[in-house]
Amino acid sequence: MNPDEYVRDRVDSALKEVKKILDETRNPKFAADVDHKYEDKFCLAEFLTNTALAASTNTLERVGLDYQKLMEIVTRASGGVRSATLRFAAEESCIFIREDVVQVDSGTNRVLELTRDSSNGEGGTSTLRTKVSTTVKEYWWKVDIGYEIFVFIGSDSNEHKMLLVDRNSSCELVTTGTKTPPFPSTLRRLPLDLSLTWLIKNLSIKGSDCFCNFSINRTAKSCRTPRRNDDIKAAVEFFEELNTWCSLVENHFKHEIEMKLSGYLRGFPTEKPAVRPTLFSVSSERIFVPVLALFEGPMTDEHIAQQTEQPLLDSENQNEETPLISRSPSYALAMIPQVTSYMRPPLLPIKDIDLFLKEQRRTLAEEIRSLNNMFPSSDSDEVLSSLEALLCLLSSHLSSIALHYFNGVDSIEGMLKSQLIDAIGKYVEPKDFSKYMQFHSTKLFKYEYLPAPFCYSVRQPEHYPDGTFTICSNGETIETICRKVTRERGMMLPIDAATTVELTGDCFLHAWITHSFGSFGIKCLPPPHDTVELTVRARQFSSMLIVMGKISGPDTFEPAAALIVQNKDELIIPLLLEQLPTSKEFKDAIASLSPEQQNFAKAFRSMQLESSVFGICIIQLKPQLERLLGLPPDSLQKEIRLTQNLLELFIEYQIPSDLLTYRGDASAPTSEKLSCVKGYVSAVMAMVDEAKTKQLADEKQEADMRFEMNYQRPKMAAASHMAMSMVPPMAIMSSVAKMSALPYQEVESSSLSRTLPNTPKVLTHLQSSISEKVRSLDLSTIPIQLDLMFEKFDEDSAFHPTIIKPGDVWTRKRCNHLLAKAAVEHLKEKEQGHEKNKAFDLLDALSRSGSLPIACTEVHAIVGAAHCFDLNIMETVVQENINPVDRFERSLLIVASTIHGISNTRDLIRNNEQISRISIHSPKLVELHAPENNQTALSL
Repeated sequence: MNPDEYVRDRVDSALKEVKKILDETRNPKFAADVDHKYEDKFCLAEFLTNTALAASTNTLERVGLDYQKLMEIVTRASGGVRSATLRFAAEESCIFIREDVVQVDSGTNRVLELTRDSSNGEGGTSTLRTKVSTTVKEYWWKVDIGYEIFVFIGSDSNEHKMLLVDRNSSCELVTTGTKTPPFPSTLRRLPLDLSLTWLIKNLSIKGSDCFCNFSINRTAKSCRTPRRNDDIKAAVEFFEELNTWCSLVENHFKHEIEMKLSGYLRGFPTEKPAVRPTLFSVSSERIFVPVLALFEGPMTDEHIAQQTEQPLLDSENQNEETPLISRSPSYALAMIPQVTSYMRPPLLPIKDIDLFLKEQRRTLAEEIRSLNNMFPSSDSDEVLSSLEALLCLLSSHLSSIALHYFNGVDSIEGMLKSQLIDAIGKYVEPKDFSKYMQFHSTKLFKYEYLPAPFCYSVRQPEHYPDGTFTICSNGETIETICRKVTRERGMMLPIDAATTVELTGDCFLHAWITHSFGSFGIKCLPPPHDTVELTVRARQFSSMLIVMGKISGPDTFEPAAALIVQNKDELIIPLLLEQLPTSKEFKDAIASLSPEQQNFAKAFRSMQLESSVFGICIIQLKPQLERLLGLPPDSLQKEIRLTQNLLELFIEYQIPSDLLTYRGDASAPTSEKLSCVKGYVSAVMAMVDEAKTKQLADEKQEADMRFEMNYQRPKMAAASHMAMSMVPPMAIMSSVAKMSALPYQEVESSSLSRTLPNTPKVLTHLQSSISEKVRSLDLSTIPIQLDLMFEKFDEDSAFHPTIIKPGDVWTRKRCNHLLAKAAVEHLKEKEQGHEKNKAFDLLDALSRSGSLPIACTEVHAIVGAAHCFDLNIMETVVQENINPVDRFERSLLIVASTIHGISNTRDLIRNNEQISRISIHSPKLVELHAPENNQTALSL
């Protein structure tokens, strides 16, 4: 049974008693079943709190907190300015009295029959009966038990102490066996304290009456819903403490006293066991609890007229001179004044509350009389008297009031939740929110700024795609805020310490904003059930190379992994998300550190932010092979076998590209150039095959010799993996010497390809960087710019920068043959390293060790971030009274303005209607202007 059904069952069972209390014309119902307005929920929360406050005060009156003492406490505490505490203190002591030796009947009887001889005429039978007894040592103890309940003001319990209840009793106990005391010689228990400060603050004394004046400050910024505000929060905390205090007091009498004495109070070994009433039979179930979440259902005209005639005063215009309508204090110690402005339909009228409180007092009095008849008087020497039973009863009843109050105020939140679900038609999950935000973005952004799915085809203009690559989250393609970046120079990709490859293709900047919803106020970082994967697919007879890493500088792509994808390969790479603290969380964390510690933390965070730009580089192999070999564009488009042989020579055997490059007349026909390159490839392939054949023959001969000579040696590696070692380098060089003699004509390249052979590459790169008039954009600083923007505009501190990196285990589906089914293999660290080496060997060949730029590339720089909510979607809306669409929308606009370099957010938004709507929840955002010191990063 869920909490809402439990509350409804409790209210429905209480309605039977309510209908007996009220007249037949009334129609009280569970609040969720009556049509009402949102404001009525605030009134219901105040009604429940005041009723619970009045019921608790009336119950405490039975403990001894009568009107005079309550007024004195209010006066001494200055109306709640000073703290008032209700304390329960108890102590026990145990003293040895004497030791007795007694005979205890064991309950065993023995019968002996004696028969006399009948020859003398005196025959007969006599019977001898005996009893068996046991000698027992009895140890007599005197146990003194005392406790008191009092109220004190301030921190000193001895100053302004006001005694409510106290009792001291003693009894004699007898133990047998060993001389072990049943209780410690002296035990002073820890006092149980309950703060009455909140109760006093919400009570007002007017003449001879005590009124409950709790209300919710609806204008406070912290007031979110009828259930979630500081006033209700303080009330709930008080009743939680009250419930805990009552449970501990009840536990003291039932478990610490009665259960420990139960073994001795049944009677001494020499006495007949006594029958005594038990505190565990004390129950408050028959006492009426007036705290009920009720609204008045449809009423008759007669009742409406009667309720309209009831005088009510406006509490907003009330002042100290406004007279209150006094009622008989015999009803209750605390009452709800008729000045309360919220006492209007559909809430129950005040006179009904008076009847509820009166019924509470009546049923409570009946239970007390029943206990007085069942338990000995408190004036007797009995340890468990009617006073202990009364305290157990009152503690149980106060706990019931607190539980009814919790259920009542929680039912208000339950109504909001159920009404929201009924309105939408379903319980909204994070995936539903994602779909809505995709729909919402189409209405929010102008067409040119719309977030786009991260799914791209690898293709040349007007050509069929070689493959695709996409990023999916839980099977759905993610959407990113994307912008194509125009760069003055290429992106530099270091593949080893001596070689750096220049990527001169297109560059795209993406911003991917995720959302995560927590639970019970705990942020979900990152969402535990989200699966993010990068999927790369190649078509048959197509190939590409993918490099992953991070953008670590103005023009540096720092690789972390690389792999060749070809011939229907499908590569699935899990992506891991590591979320960093928000800017506000970071500042709050370092606020109390020393300057040196702060500088270290700031430097480390700066490094984290700059290294959080995830990079994906896709390189098309055929166009680069054509540039490398001096062939016209599209020459290899239909040369499938030639392309496969070239890749095999570069990847498996690391053949220098100069041995295969066309160096003839640049104006020669394409067919002539292709024939020349095919001749070079055929010659090298023939040499490789010859070397393989010779190596296999040598291996066979050696195997035969080992067999004949019974000579054992370690197994050699497979011939397929030794192909390169089988090719004598000098033989290859001599076989293609005639090819190298042809005149060489270099393909047009960038400035790096024209570098002098003896010039160090690092120095050349540095000189070219200095000579540039326009500095390349530093994509690695985008996260820092976002951090500054969100520090200024993110009022919720919910935007977390996110580091994206490849997972540990990849999955590759590969068809080893054209007609074979795909086989699944998992690439771990070792296999990934092997694939990375193969990819970099191919890059080294395609770029002539960095001298030839690679043009057919796409670099995608992805900045990750997450907007994190403390609660789940429905709780965010219901409990926090927050529209997550508005908050996530604000994050989208801030990121989009930074990525696109738009200084005024209005330029991103589709129409004035959207601008007007956004200006309500984010007025600063529509006037967003970039800081002057950030113009470089924003002007992409």
